[in-house]
Amino acid sequence: MNSGNIVVENLQGEFELTNVNGRIALTNVGGSAIASTINGRIQASFTQVKQGAPMAFSTLNGSIDLSFPPTFNANLRAKTDRGEVLSDYEVGALKNEGNVNKTVEKGMTRIESTRWITATINQGGPELMVKTVNGNIYLRRNK
Repeated sequence: MNSGNIVVENLQGEFELTNVNGRIALTNVGGSAIASTINGRIQASFTQVKQGAPMAFSTLNGSIDLSFPPTFNANLRAKTDRGEVLSDYEVGALKNEGNVNKTVEKGMTRIESTRWITATINQGGPELMVKTVNGNIYLRRNK
């Protein structure tokens, strides 16, 4: 709860992780996850994703850095109040309820908005909800 981190490595399954003052790290995992913390970064690296499973990641203070297989498909709902959404996936069908600024630089799509962003990753699929107040959101392809 205070000053502790949650670290999961090299496992398969459905993860539900909650922390208060610490980071959450999932490395080389397969399956699906719901992860939330108040003061801490969330990092997750998926080697495979459970088909059709929605996922959610949220923190108040910290960046969220997620990586998935190159063929990952999802319907993205993302929001950061003081940060940016950055992705090296193909991001399509971009929608939001306010002004949105989308730029592409060095292979990364940068999306800035003060409201919820709704978009598809690759061909779209189950919901991927990602939210932070103070931090960036990164969506990366595993190499």
